[in-house]
Amino acid sequence: MASKIVVDGYNLTRSSRASKRLGSLEEEREYLISKLTRYQAIRRIPITVVFDGWQGGYPIETRDNINGIKVVYSKLGEKADEVIKRMAEKWRDSLIVITSDRGIADFVENRGAAVVSSREFEKRMETVSYPAKTGDMIFKDEDYDESMDRPITTKKKGNPKRPSKIERRKRAKLRKL
Repeated sequence: MASKIVVDGYNLTRSSRASKRLGSLEEEREYLISKLTRYQAIRRIPITVVFDGWQGGYPIETRDNINGIKVVYSKLGEKADEVIKRMAEKWRDSLIVITSDRGIADFVENRGAAVVSSREFEKRMETVSYPAKTGDMIFKDEDYDESMDRPITTKKKGNPKRPSKIERRKRAKLRKL
């Protein structure tokens, strides 16, 4: 099943160091969407970003498509969290949710979706958008090895038992990021 990324928009902009220098919410949204556009162009994974409209939005949920990024504003009186939870109910294990909100993360993980923290995703966006070159060598997906994520130590790995099936599926989805 193909993966989809759903981003908790304001959660990601609040955790972003670069967007803190911007002035208005409109500028923060535009900056985030431009970063997501670059990321989507490289990774080819459908991305939906959800913003709160509960305080000053429209009476209905509004959707837009900006440079291939699906943008959703929750309706007046509804938070983006509820929209993300509905998407998690619908897409379940084909979903990767980007948020640092523990309530959303727990809900979506219980539905089978993978969760990546906002800071971790921001780091991934930076490395994909601006890969560090070592000579002419750039890591590609086929060069990725899960052992690259672990720090190199002299200690033994610990418990040799295999991770659960759910954990292995989650790791496989996260490798696609």
